[in-house]
Amino acid sequence: MKLEIRNSKFPFRNQRKGFTLTEIIIVLGIVGIIVSSILPLYVNIMKAGKSAAYYSTAYKLADSKIEEYRNSNFDTLADESAALTELPNGNLETTITNEVDGSIETDIKRIELIIGWEFQRAQEIKIVTYIYRGGL
Repeated sequence: MKLEIRNSKFPFRNQRKGFTLTEIIIVLGIVGIIVSSILPLYVNIMKAGKSAAYYSTAYKLADSKIEEYRNSNFDTLADESAALTELPNGNLETTITNEVDGSIETDIKRIELIIGWEFQRAQEIKIVTYIYRGGL
């Protein structure tokens, strides 16, 4: 009488641990589909973050420039055009007039400030404010 001891976990000798080539190809295909669908979303999120950073920079520059005009001599305020290195292809256009609602005022100046830049497309912000000769 011959006793045969079998491993109950692997009853057959030719059975091995591991993955077949077919299983690996299927898993790689699924991972590829998932990555290819998430990657464009990631790229768009990065572009949106960069665009928001440019808008924030533009508003900070505009606010700074308006404060500079408020602290300047009222009689020497003049139109200005300048390049901005903080923004891609950034530029600043300022138009200063004494015209308020269609009439000429000597003690009030209207300041129109436009900051433009290019990121994916041409973008700009426009701020209009008034400065009184005597201050606030």
